[in-house]
Amino acid sequence: MQKKTQVQLLIELIWLVIIALVCAAILFPIVSKGEYKFTLINSFYVIITVLYARFFIQFKDIDYLQKKWIRVFIFLINFHFIIYSAIRLQDIVPLWEGQNIFAFVYQLYRDVDLNGRNWLLNYVRNEVMFFGIATIVVSVFLNVKILGSFFGKNSLRKTAMLKDLS
Repeated sequence: MQKKTQVQLLIELIWLVIIALVCAAILFPIVSKGEYKFTLINSFYVIITVLYARFFIQFKDIDYLQKKWIRVFIFLINFHFIIYSAIRLQDIVPLWEGQNIFAFVYQLYRDVDLNGRNWLLNYVRNEVMFFGIATIVVSVFLNVKILGSFFGKNSLRKTAMLKDLS
């Protein structure tokens, strides 16, 4: 492997560790209280939000995002993430509104006092809503950025070709 490829791989591994630590830190107050049925979906929301926010911010600095087939793959998979996230949020929001979420987080509540229960319920609700919506928004923004990169490169090529012709 070339030295540049090794450095890029190391940077990506470091970012994956950072994303895993952020996910663990955000979900720790919930998971530390007991069994939580939405851990997997919450982890998905946090990981996709942080990863795609990084992709959006550092789009031109990440070498593998400059490959056309990777951008097309991410663009297409984002539609699935957007639809999946919207469906999961649509399933979870009525639970909050109907206060039926208590049945899902009851395991978390057994050994927690009343103030702790209110704090935990608010934390879970805010965390799910924030990262659920953020996943959708960041996926849309990344898709727009990917589309812009295709059109930007094509318009630069057209401008260069027109200059050559004149």
